[in-house]
Amino acid sequence: MDRSLGGVFWGRRRLLTGGAVLALAAAASIPLGAHAATQSTATLLLGGGGLSISGMGAYTTASTPASNGTVSTPLNTATWADTTGSGAGWNGNLAVTQFIDQGTWSQTSGTTTALATTASGAYTGTAGAGSITVTVTQALDTILATTLTISYSDSENGTVTNGTATATKGSATTLVNGMTIKFAALTAYPQNATYQVKFGILPTTALALDTAQATVSAAGTTQGGSNLPAFINNGTTVTAGGPSTFSATPIKFVSAAAGTGIGSFSVAGGATITWDPNNVWQASYTASVQYNIVSGP
Repeated sequence: MDRSLGGVFWGRRRLLTGGAVLALAAAASIPLGAHAATQSTATLLLGGGGLSISGMGAYTTASTPASNGTVSTPLNTATWADTTGSGAGWNGNLAVTQFIDQGTWSQTSGTTTALATTASGAYTGTAGAGSITVTVTQALDTILATTLTISYSDSENGTVTNGTATATKGSATTLVNGMTIKFAALTAYPQNATYQVKFGILPTTALALDTAQATVSAAGTTQGGSNLPAFINNGTTVTAGGPSTFSATPIKFVSAAAGTGIGSFSVAGGATITWDPNNVWQASYTASVQYNIVSGP
């Protein structure tokens, strides 16, 4: 079509033909219905983040003979995050309670008669390995009786303490150093039945930092390498506050220098736990661990 039409224009007016070609070319460069473009901006507003610890779980050491007297172990893992965007760095601190074996009551003689609970209270003494034996001294007990006479023998740190008490059934009876026993209501207990509990607590100085046991890795898309925080204060004792009290002075164990530690990390501290092998039960000693993160370095 173009060729024949061009031939017609060419034959009649040469100059008009050229002008027509230019006009067609110009029209083809701007699509029909096109408009002039405009320009604008889009803005992304981000609020500041913060320092945080999340996802902290419990941790149990590998089984270790009591005779060893020490164990080196990782501690609880948690997710540590710096989303402040400041790059100021941060420090992570560790506090602990004392490692305690809060044993449970078991019947050691007499016709089997269950206590209301095997729980033994909250030990507040200092013995690494202690025990209490409770004996029912009530001559004739009935299910309707609300009280029960007992005697007890408490052995702690090589010292034996004997005592007597009147227990109220259905309520916890305190014996010594926070240890309790709870006899069941509407239950008759046989005379001379005995119940025993073993317990103990490690010294407040039992735990020290061991950086060789600690681990850290970048989480998700966080950069690793030189951005990873570092473990510090190897060998420093983390003095426990008490059986249920955290350290008065938490100890720094992980630190991110300025410009590092940006993002999220899976961090597990490391420790050495020490005890007197001649003064512990072969049992499970448990402590509570507390982490906090503060701006640093």
